[in-house]
Amino acid sequence: MQSQVMDFLGSAAFSKAVQALDVKTGRLVCLKIIKNNKDYFDQSLDEIKLLSYINAADPADEHGLLRLYDYFYYKVCGGYSLACKLAPLLCALSLHGRA
Repeated sequence: MQSQVMDFLGSAAFSKAVQALDVKTGRLVCLKIIKNNKDYFDQSLDEIKLLSYINAADPADEHGLLRLYDYFYYKVCGGYSLACKLAPLLCALSLHGRA
């Protein structure tokens, strides 16, 4: 996955969010970048499972729910970060403590 960061959206307790352009699809997405901490990492894996469940329940996105498009691990300075490529609404909700 290749993304071009467009804007910083904000930060929350265990993550930062940026708006990015998915250069492969041309779609604007939100990248949620998880801080390098085992507890935060575990929490983010739970979030990925939940979003995968939502995607499976509405594969055609008929209800306009949040979408998890992709996720990946990236090694940073001896640690690991997890970024989720999500619909922008999730980042906005997460930044306001609602997700």
